[in-house]
Amino acid sequence: MSQRSPLRVHGAPDLEEIRRFGRSPGDVLDFSTNLNPAGPAPAVRRALAQADPVPYPDAQGAMVKRALAAHLGVQPALVALGAGAAALLWDLARVLLRPGARAVLEAPGFAELPAAAAASGAELTFVRGGGPADVAGVEALIRAARESQANLVALSWPSSPAGTLRPAEDIDALARALPTTPILVDEAFLSLSRGWEERARVFPGHVIRVRSLTKDHALAGVRVAYLLGAPDLVDTLEAQRPPWSVSSYALAAARATLAADEHVAESRARVLAWRDALDARLRSLGLRPEPSSTLYGIVDVRPLGLEDAASLRATLLRRDGILVRDCASFGLPHHIRLCARPPADQERLSAALDAVRRPR
Repeated sequence: MSQRSPLRVHGAPDLEEIRRFGRSPGDVLDFSTNLNPAGPAPAVRRALAQADPVPYPDAQGAMVKRALAAHLGVQPALVALGAGAAALLWDLARVLLRPGARAVLEAPGFAELPAAAAASGAELTFVRGGGPADVAGVEALIRAARESQANLVALSWPSSPAGTLRPAEDIDALARALPTTPILVDEAFLSLSRGWEERARVFPGHVIRVRSLTKDHALAGVRVAYLLGAPDLVDTLEAQRPPWSVSSYALAAARATLAADEHVAESRARVLAWRDALDARLRSLGLRPEPSSTLYGIVDVRPLGLEDAASLRATLLRRDGILVRDCASFGLPHHIRLCARPPADQERLSAALDAVRRPR
């Protein structure tokens, strides 16, 4: 299936919508965004507070790239920084795709990549798994790439919106089968998943790995991410975008995260436990959440007696001040996506869902 103008929908509060429901952003309990509920590590907060907004930032973030590369055990030439994962995906689409190029994308997935690919004039082919939480099969991706003579193959690891973690061997097999095709892997949530140790795995050089510090440290307002790719790709990307693409605040935050691995590890253990607890609560309400490897997951709302997830989302926001992600834009109109939150927040959500099932 080809598509030229992908629908771009994201989690997070829509301020106009919240105002229409007579609420303010501070009143909304947000289960729709997939950020670390613990927020940034203390060292990251200090770095942000101390950043100087007056001087120009390092044009390409060279000092931070060197520090990040040393932390990861790779060469600085393999690293590029960006103002968030979305910005890097747009940069990559601009570098790798031209009008008439072909991109094979796992579906569903993060909306910005198909939007960026379409904006570059590429023809898009989407490959889906069999069920709501199933990832696209490796053989299906390879077949689609060969049939279309793809210039790019992309997938999420873990998947979006279900949080399914495909085996790393799948990515190896994909790269071996397509040795001249760039393979883009969105790893925005890998470090907050049960597959976090796979970050250290080495893939062939044409595998491009995009990682977002936004998720690990709840830095959505700062916008900072990085990718690992071949040196020629990194050089081309830097040459085709303006200098100062990453702010001084983002560079300071990125540098500080390198000393915050313990914060991420503690957060990961906490949110995965909260994820399990949330799934148990959902099952107690007669729902069947799909298994997830990370802090977010999806659940079909039809056992609540509802026809679609959009109506549940509107009801919860209007009546309870709770925001969930409606998954219609992922091709899953009966599902919502929920991010793990602390027990008290889960209790509030559970009570609201129970009231939907048994109206007051």
